[in-house]
Amino acid sequence: MRGKEIRLERIMDRNTGKTIIVPLDHGVTLGPVPGLIDVGRTIDL
Repeated sequence: MRGKEIRLERIMDRNTGKTIIVPLDHGVTLGPVPGLIDVGRTIDL
């Protein structure tokens, strides 16, 4: 397995090919974004 494949395994489900990437660093510069204050609740919606 090559390095790129190893890194992709960390963020992508091998069986489904699905992934979710949520950048959470925007709050540092923009402050809280409505709807992302409670990330767990937002994902459940």
